[in-house]
Amino acid sequence: MAGRSYFILIGLLVMFTLILYWTIVFGESFAFHLLAQNEVAEKTLPPKTFDVELSNQTVKGDTSYDIPPIISIEEPVPDSIIARNTVIVNGSASDADGNLEKVQILVNKYPFDETGASLFDESIRSDSDNEHKNIDWSFPVHFDSSGVYRILAHAEDSSKNNKWAEMIMYIPFNLSEFSSPQMLNSQAAQRDINNDASSVGNITKIAIVNPTFTDAAYGPNSFYTFYAKHDRSGIYDKILPSESNVTTDLDMLTTNLDSPVWIEHSTPADLAKNMSMFSRLDPDNRQIKILKDHIENELLPNRSQVTVIRDQDVHNGYIFGEDNGFNAYDILILNHDEYASQQMYDNYKKFVQNGGTMILLDGNTFYAEVKYDPLKNTITLVKGHDWEFEFDKKVARQGPHERWFEENRAWIGSNFLLSDINDNITFANNPFNYTHFEDNFVNNPNVTVILDYEARIPATNPFSGAKIATYEMPIGKGKVIVIGIYGENLIKENNKEFLKFLDYLLLKPAINS
Repeated sequence: MAGRSYFILIGLLVMFTLILYWTIVFGESFAFHLLAQNEVAEKTLPPKTFDVELSNQTVKGDTSYDIPPIISIEEPVPDSIIARNTVIVNGSASDADGNLEKVQILVNKYPFDETGASLFDESIRSDSDNEHKNIDWSFPVHFDSSGVYRILAHAEDSSKNNKWAEMIMYIPFNLSEFSSPQMLNSQAAQRDINNDASSVGNITKIAIVNPTFTDAAYGPNSFYTFYAKHDRSGIYDKILPSESNVTTDLDMLTTNLDSPVWIEHSTPADLAKNMSMFSRLDPDNRQIKILKDHIENELLPNRSQVTVIRDQDVHNGYIFGEDNGFNAYDILILNHDEYASQQMYDNYKKFVQNGGTMILLDGNTFYAEVKYDPLKNTITLVKGHDWEFEFDKKVARQGPHERWFEENRAWIGSNFLLSDINDNITFANNPFNYTHFEDNFVNNPNVTVILDYEARIPATNPFSGAKIATYEMPIGKGKVIVIGIYGENLIKENNKEFLKFLDYLLLKPAINS
């Protein structure tokens, strides 16, 4: 009996040790069932809470292969808002000792539990001669419903060392009703994008762009700190000689964007679908939520899908559908998009030429160019706002007031009215009781004026006598509607007359979409 008790005790101790080891190394619920190529297979996943310290493990085995692999997701960037059925997920993986054995991605829809996860581990593309050491991988992922998704990338070497990378993205609506490329590229397909909340035949898809690049430029110790420190002491004058170079404080001309969101598992599902979580609305951008609620609940109830997207999504082309073949939205509403990348600028123009309607709520849009680095999650000033920054040469010098002055005049129809916010600019025709802030002046004869504010601009301003107006201008198959004044201030004030006017401007493209 004593001998049997001894062996039972030894067995319990071994079992307890194994359980303790499993818990410490792998965490709770480390293995669960996944749907993989229409088969249920047991796969190893990180814990639900994705504890990096628990999931990224190095196994000390008998082999010399103890260096864990490295893996990263490069596209799409975290927090992306993509109105597509299929998203190409790209990344890279490497293993220093040439021992890479497996690369997978796993896709799970919120609330990120063990149900409904999909595994993709086929069609790995290698651009390296030694695919066991370095690979660039790519997986096409199909989404059949809207929602918040977590994408996990997994690398494993032959010693069973694991590394994980993860990102969260949002699919606002899907194209699952359409089965052929011909339908996807048709105007009818654009009008009939599926909307989970209502019938699909008369839904207007509207995206409000959160100006994340501009918000970052105004951040602490950023662009405007640099501008103030190297002030040219005049709005219209070019005080700094063109040959003068600035080589100090250049770190201020690169600034970080908001870090990726994290949605806790305890977050209610309805909050997980709230796009303000992704777009991280600055308190100064509260007009976005006001406008979103107004359109969905008052102007076009049950007839609109309003999505808040970010400058990053525009830059990455996510205002277009599959293969950039057609517009994903009918209407884009821009706020204070003072800073834009060249790719973002080109995408806006393409959107309008494709047949979309773009509404510019504010003046001073597309004033300066920035370079966006998706891997570092930063923007860097390139040109505009009186400066030109040559990053490679580490020098900043005098640049243009408005980066795309001629281009803006050609296809947007107006340019920024250089002035101080405190300048005595008034309006003889002022139905909204608007106070001058930042405005645009009409600079293209092909615009159709909807409302002329009859601006009174002081003679000291070089643009005295210019026209400030709300107008529309056709571009390609679409059109641009420019408010001309700083419309977001009126929305924040809950100006009823302005909201009625904006409803009038929105209804026509909504009905025609």
